[in-house]
Amino acid sequence: MKISRLEIHDALGITEFELSPEKITLIQGKNESGKTSILEGIERALYRKDRRVDFVRKGEKEATLYVGLDDGTKIDKKVTADGDTRGKVTKEGVAIPKPETYLRSITGEYAFNPIDFLEKTGKEQAQILLSLIPMRITREDLEKWTGEVPPVNLEDHAIMVLEYLAEKYFYDKRTTANAELKDVKNQIESLRAQLPDNYNPEEWKDIELYELHEKVRSAEEHNGKIIDAKLFVEEFNEKQKEVIRKYDLEKMHRLAQDETRLTEIQEEIDRLNLEISSIKGKQAEAIDNIEKERKAILDNLDNILNDKKEFLASVKTMPVDELKTEAKKAEEMKGYLNLAENLKKLEKDETGKEDEAKRLDKVVELLRKKPADLLSKVTMPIKGLGINDQMQVTIDDLPISNLSTSRQITLAIEIARVTSGELKTICIDRYETLDTEHQKIFMDEISKDDFQYFITEVTSGPLKVTSMKGSQ
Repeated sequence: MKISRLEIHDALGITEFELSPEKITLIQGKNESGKTSILEGIERALYRKDRRVDFVRKGEKEATLYVGLDDGTKIDKKVTADGDTRGKVTKEGVAIPKPETYLRSITGEYAFNPIDFLEKTGKEQAQILLSLIPMRITREDLEKWTGEVPPVNLEDHAIMVLEYLAEKYFYDKRTTANAELKDVKNQIESLRAQLPDNYNPEEWKDIELYELHEKVRSAEEHNGKIIDAKLFVEEFNEKQKEVIRKYDLEKMHRLAQDETRLTEIQEEIDRLNLEISSIKGKQAEAIDNIEKERKAILDNLDNILNDKKEFLASVKTMPVDELKTEAKKAEEMKGYLNLAENLKKLEKDETGKEDEAKRLDKVVELLRKKPADLLSKVTMPIKGLGINDQMQVTIDDLPISNLSTSRQITLAIEIARVTSGELKTICIDRYETLDTEHQKIFMDEISKDDFQYFITEVTSGPLKVTSMKGSQ
């Protein structure tokens, strides 16, 4: 995914700028000519990143930004003079919900300027590269190595954790221990200075301070009992009344509960007595109905018996065995009807089934090869990235600080590619900081990939924008 159209109006030093960029867009000109304004316009549209407070061109009410992507995505934003940004993102004419979240999902943290990597400290460069190598340590590892589990975030990169433990946590613990030792020595000297001259502890060591304090404690306890007794006597009548009131209320509550329950039980007894009377009243009628029903059934059985006797007297036995044989054969033959129909359908579908079976064979074969095919395309994010036994991040087995400038340039570009996200657009500011030789290395490197680049370079002339399909 790349930028296919860029439009900036009334933003920073730009009145109107429109471009359909190719692979490499070189933005040249003297300082204050608007080079960086173009990059900031892209940043504001894609990242909502603010380099300067006053984004709207002086004298205008708002700045407008439009970025069209080659997948049909369109980004429209307006920035007012007070800094408020409004915008929408559409794809094939359909609005994308949560546009800022979507933009973050297709862009990367270092996509704008890999040259910044060259200006970072070695430690900062290492942190960027370490983020590309998953590595964690466990509580068990820490306990085995240090005899404790220091308060560290085990979700952090293992090298960062180890560096923190060695250079911060345990270093500080050692410093604290030395400081505590010094503090104890100072306290000893201070105490010695506070003792009376010629102080002899032997003169005082046999005096039992416990006995003296015990007498004080015993006297205070005795006096406390006197105070408690007086207070109890003074409050006795009130406490007595409170107890009487409490249990009178409980007694009344219990009597009321029992009265309610007795009433409920009596009502249930009355209802059951009524039900008993009703059953006794209907019993005789029910017995009479039963006897009538029994007599009717017996009479009906007698009638059926007479009919059967008359029937037997008027008929002869049929040839059941012959009929059974005939029926069995018919049943057997009819049982084949479904099979014959299914066979007819199967014969009709046979050709289609054979074609489907061959197709599925090819699908299975493809799926079995797919994992190996996918794995063959998986590589380390940065070629040659590693860590040596001194916890140094290395490229091609060399510490970052030992890399040549040209290798650092290609490394910075690799990082920009890896972290750029789905939108393969990278912005390069301050291209002029590279000398002629390194600019050639830079151009040769980016000409090999399928990314899109916007590059600013300070020159002595007016603003000039050149968009090209490859290096020139």
